[in-house]
Amino acid sequence: RICVALFAMCHLGACVWYSIGKDPGEGDSWVTIRSYDSPTLASDHMQHYTYSLYFVLTTMTTVGYGDITPISYDEVRFCMLLLMFSSVVFAGLMGT
Repeated sequence: RICVALFAMCHLGACVWYSIGKDPGEGDSWVTIRSYDSPTLASDHMQHYTYSLYFVLTTMTTVGYGDITPISYDEVRFCMLLLMFSSVVFAGLMGT
């Protein structure tokens, strides 16, 4: 049950992270930076989801490798919320 809940939270976080990066408004986002690096990535939604899930997992576990970073202001705000949320979740899991 805990694994299903964690996967659901990671999936939701990855979807939100991708949707924030997909429409950055003005300037760049992590999606546009990745698309410059790999032109085939621009149209591959599964790769975007995989990168999003990878980012959320490394952020939630506070590993944070640094290869995908928030670029826009909205991405930074989401990362701050994700870090606060994940610290509460992991504290609750460790207490159980």
